[in-house]
Amino acid sequence: MYRTMAKHTCSFFRTSRRAVLAASLAAFPVLAEEAAPMSAAEAAPAIAPDIRQELLHELPAADIRWLEAESGRFPVLLRREVLGDSRGGVILLHGYQRNLNWPEVIKPLRELLSEGGWYTVSVPLPPNPPAQDLAPPEPDPMRPPMAKDEMAGAASGTEAADAAAGPDAGAGEAKSEQADYRGIVAQRVTAAVKLLNGEGQFNVVLLGYEAGANWALDHFKVQVRDSLAGLVMIDARNRVRGLANQEWFLGLLVDEKRPVLDMSGPAEDLQADAARRAGVARRAKLPAYRSMRRMKPDSSVRADDPDLARVRAWMEKNVRRELVSGK
Repeated sequence: MYRTMAKHTCSFFRTSRRAVLAASLAAFPVLAEEAAPMSAAEAAPAIAPDIRQELLHELPAADIRWLEAESGRFPVLLRREVLGDSRGGVILLHGYQRNLNWPEVIKPLRELLSEGGWYTVSVPLPPNPPAQDLAPPEPDPMRPPMAKDEMAGAASGTEAADAAAGPDAGAGEAKSEQADYRGIVAQRVTAAVKLLNGEGQFNVVLLGYEAGANWALDHFKVQVRDSLAGLVMIDARNRVRGLANQEWFLGLLVDEKRPVLDMSGPAEDLQADAARRAGVARRAKLPAYRSMRRMKPDSSVRADDPDLARVRAWMEKNVRRELVSGK
């Protein structure tokens, strides 16, 4: 009998508590609505307009990481080192009309560098370069050195580049995307640097292939060593769509002490452009600049491409240094 009474008493109190809670929510409907959490889709920024769904299906799903920038969320391909002795991190920029896992240079380097102790992050360039050339960015001599976790967007003396920091970067309008191209590249590279820093990698190299090499240099020359320790350019041309004049590389070749590898060829036009850059570097007596001619591999098999092994060897010798845990 007592058990039955106790059971009914507990049931009564549970029912009363539910009734009181329901009455409270009914009395304050606005507060109840505000307390509801947003869904993940509502809370996440929009995907950048240049990221195609078809591309995502082509990429290795296990390597995809989503990063955020003012222009929207974008995917990168992260591959951790498998050697067990980390050398640092490498950010890869592909050329126009290429992709994050391009079978020439980009994908093979992701694998080879990972096996050599380097973390790699392949970053997407927007497919359509600016319709009008952007003036070369000029470093600000009054700018203090930036901390590793700070936003290190590329500086520019033009209104087009200044607009890159605005909230409408990559919003979908063609004109806005054209003007903000440099800003989009800077934001994505910076987000990739932060990703590597979060993995404990502060010895970061920026590597660009074809047009990606030009944009890599465009960003690299306005950064401090604590942000980017070295640069590798592969098959760069002295003029690409979107970057002004054939002297785009001269801004780098002024008192630049960070190691730079400039690998080009074997096409005659690539060699001619590389020879001009090497001549400027030689006259400027740049100790850390190295020009290297590419050799045509015997096959498309990664192990048979001597150029990629030489890139890794150069990085091992010139860019590897004691890692730091951050400041």
